[in-house]
Amino acid sequence: MGRAFTQDGRIAFDPAITDMGIRVLKMFKEFCEYVPNAMQTEWSECMELLGRGRAAMWAGSWASTFIDFIEKAPEEYPEVAGKIAAAPTPGVPIDGTWQVGVNRYSKNPKEAWLFCQYLVLRESAIKQWKVSSSFPGRRSVIEELAPQYPGIFKEVFLDSLLRADFRNYVPENPMLEDSIAKWVTEYVAGRIDAETAIHELTKEWKSILRLSY
Repeated sequence: MGRAFTQDGRIAFDPAITDMGIRVLKMFKEFCEYVPNAMQTEWSECMELLGRGRAAMWAGSWASTFIDFIEKAPEEYPEVAGKIAAAPTPGVPIDGTWQVGVNRYSKNPKEAWLFCQYLVLRESAIKQWKVSSSFPGRRSVIEELAPQYPGIFKEVFLDSLLRADFRNYVPENPMLEDSIAKWVTEYVAGRIDAETAIHELTKEWKSILRLSY
């Protein structure tokens, strides 16, 4: 899910302000009809499908994945070695990074804070990338590593990071996700049309969030 709300606090897919929600829902259902089902494959399956040349494109968000295809393809994915490249996603990227912080109930808050600081140090960020392909969050480190990955690190990954939007956090998020699952299922199962699904989804979100606009 991308940005769920507009800048003025309205539901981003509300059919009263845009038809994008309806269009995306129809596209989702179309993708579900392909074999393999593009909307029901998980990460390792995507790796295998693209790596064996059975998929033409993967709209993923993990920098490490594409680096694996470049660095490890000759040994692990010979069918596509030298044939895969990365490009920025059109529109506005959505940040989906892992976050760290200090729990208010921590018995060792000072040490936890020092660990958080350590994670973003230059030396630590470089080690995390080399050991676990965890993409650095420091621009200076990205630029330092960029020469090793010409045309990718800065031109694709850093560009996307700098343009990224963020998902709005709301306490009711679990209920909102359940609502999405319910109405998308109703549509994909053929019990209602896309227009009805988005209308009812918007209506339910307004009820959950107590929106009155």
